[in-house]
Amino acid sequence: MDNTILRRAKSLKYCNMWSMIEEFMDIVDELWQQNVSGTPMYQVVVKLKKLKQGLKMLNKAKSSNIENETMMALTKLIKENNQGIEEAFVQYYESLLGIDDSSCCRVSDSIVKEGPILTSEQQQHLCVPFTEADVKVAIFDVDDTKAAGPDGYIYTSNFFKKAWGRIGTDVCQAVLNFF
Repeated sequence: MDNTILRRAKSLKYCNMWSMIEEFMDIVDELWQQNVSGTPMYQVVVKLKKLKQGLKMLNKAKSSNIENETMMALTKLIKENNQGIEEAFVQYYESLLGIDDSSCCRVSDSIVKEGPILTSEQQQHLCVPFTEADVKVAIFDVDDTKAAGPDGYIYTSNFFKKAWGRIGTDVCQAVLNFF
């Protein structure tokens, strides 16, 4: 048996700081204007994949060593103040989550069943089709550091916000076509 270890290519994750680099929008404009055939969602996915290569080159040219410098600084900080960091984490999560869950109670099913229900008008409003404005509001409401997908998803909402002028119409068409 071959003892060769197969390594998966390291995936690139979008860094919000790239949107501050002067060439960022030039790269987005150049790669996004390429014609792609298929459904609107397929077009957006293909363009995002093509854009990944351009962003890799931008990263290499402008900020390739920042990740190593960050890791070295973090390692130094941890060595110098390991105990303080540990205590800060514990204190933060104890205040956030509490340490005793006995105060938590369940809502009775009978209360839920007897509670207010939606009117016919409210029910109909829930069935109104989404608009481009709805899509934009939903994307712009997401924190800049969050990605609209599973862990490891390359693009944070910061990318979509910063490039909205170029990509917004395509993204809206993809989302609205999905529904």
